[in-house]
Amino acid sequence: MLSRNGMAAAIEQVLTLPVRGAPRTIEPAKGDKGEAEFVQSVLMTPDQAGGMATPISELVGQITAAQVFKRSFFEKVWEQRESDGKIIYRKIAYRPPATCQARYNDRTGEPNGFRQQVWLFGGNLMLDRRQKVPGYVDIPKVRSYIYTHGKHREPLTGISEMEVSRWCYETMAKLQYLWLNFLEGMAMQRLVVYGNDQPEATARADDIAQLRGSGVVGLVHPMPEQKAFEALPSAADAGAQFAACMTYLENWMASSVLAGFLQLSGAAAKGTRAGGGASAGSYGMS
Repeated sequence: MLSRNGMAAAIEQVLTLPVRGAPRTIEPAKGDKGEAEFVQSVLMTPDQAGGMATPISELVGQITAAQVFKRSFFEKVWEQRESDGKIIYRKIAYRPPATCQARYNDRTGEPNGFRQQVWLFGGNLMLDRRQKVPGYVDIPKVRSYIYTHGKHREPLTGISEMEVSRWCYETMAKLQYLWLNFLEGMAMQRLVVYGNDQPEATARADDIAQLRGSGVVGLVHPMPEQKAFEALPSAADAGAQFAACMTYLENWMASSVLAGFLQLSGAAAKGTRAGGGASAGSYGMS
């Protein structure tokens, strides 16, 4: 959906850009004894200078994927820094959510890390005797970080900000199929061919159908009161109904995440005026 639909891609940018582009600072709290400086050296410092291998900007961007996919999974990897001997995050490695499943304590329901499905190399499944379920790697709680988006509504599974957009996209795909079929019917005109009997009408229809290949066909000239063929009329204005429905679904996609301003440019192009008598141009600029 994000790679094929411009409106969906724009909505994803609207949801994540404010977080990904926001400035980040680490400020010492009261009574700080160097903790803020240490955290700064790990999270905000480049890898070459003793920081994490995964930059904080990249990590934040990967976390925002949960706004679309409900969850983001990460494996925490530590190492001992050579410069001062402190234990730091070497990286907080992103794990694709499509391959991961959250794990819970079978008695208390408390989060207990996650498991990730392993890759298949050459058709051979990577097996580890220590793993309880073949084909999966267990990431224990102490080494896992899972961000669940929308825990206020769905604490176990999370929510996606683009559920409505997904439904609109699927409906638009059905409309596009019908729309393209309609356009094909408008471009390739449908004819009813007449003859003195059914075999003659069928033969004439076959001859006219050959026009698509050669462009020339020979037919017996009909009597003055007879018709050789007749074009089936098409609803020329039906395309506008498709366009109106597509626009409605796009508006619904934008409204579902309070991103109605994405529709301003389209409204301005149609000459829509804002309140107070503002021109369409200034409405789009707003």
